[in-house]
Amino acid sequence: ITRSATCRTYADEVMSQAMPPECIGGYNPRPSADHVRSTHACLREIASWATPLRESLEDKLVACDNATEGHNKQVEECNRLQTKYENTFCNYRKELTGSCSSYDTCRSSQLAVQEEVHAGIRVTEAGRKA
Repeated sequence: ITRSATCRTYADEVMSQAMPPECIGGYNPRPSADHVRSTHACLREIASWATPLRESLEDKLVACDNATEGHNKQVEECNRLQTKYENTFCNYRKELTGSCSSYDTCRSSQLAVQEEVHAGIRVTEAGRKA
């Protein structure tokens, strides 16, 4: 499962959670003596709604955080490897360009030497034919 899918699962649950008990809107943490039992009953309803929701959300949040951390480490590793590849390629190109330049210089000078040798041979051949 990807990081985005894992984190989307968490976000989806946060955004689609069940509605809280109706009594939560009028919950009074300091009830009158006449409302102590109803306040306690409301508190039970709130707890039975909130506790499993909190646990589920907590698990999904930890999964999202772990997936994000793994993703970030993978991004760092990919960036490191990409940089290494690019540097290696640039060094290869530099060596190749230098080799080609050296080859061109060497070939040009050796062609000049070859032409001198051929010219000398033509003179010698002409002298033998005469």
